[in-house]
Amino acid sequence: MSHEGYALDVGWLIGHDDADVITLHRVLSAIEAMRSRGSNVLLDFDGHIEGEYARHLQPGMLGRKIYAHVHKAQMLLHVSGKLTQKSADALDKACFDPSDRPYLGAASSGCGAYVTHEEKHLRDEQSAAIQSACGVPVLGTEEFFEDLGV
Repeated sequence: MSHEGYALDVGWLIGHDDADVITLHRVLSAIEAMRSRGSNVLLDFDGHIEGEYARHLQPGMLGRKIYAHVHKAQMLLHVSGKLTQKSADALDKACFDPSDRPYLGAASSGCGAYVTHEEKHLRDEQSAAIQSACGVPVLGTEEFFEDLGV
């Protein structure tokens, strides 16, 4: 099941910079699958996510090239990155990193999924807490690839 959009954590993009050729192929195939399905990279109106991309994705990095590609292909969708107070309170209780919340807000607003490489977010209990609090599925790399059929 693919989603309408994906909030790609900057760490996930950085983490693929030194990926092997097979993984690189799968990342690029996933981006192409998004394009062919009409899925977008979800960004917040406030610019938090794009700010993280600008600060952390250096020229020449794969993540920067992916961002440039989806921008040129008009695969970016700006949505609200704000969470409801109820969602924010639930994430506080789960000790969720505040800097990652705009990704969840964008995924929630854009009927999408949050894609991350951070093990702490991929643990079953943390992932379930996020799903319950925000209604957002949390996908690791393999789940992202599977979601898009690559």
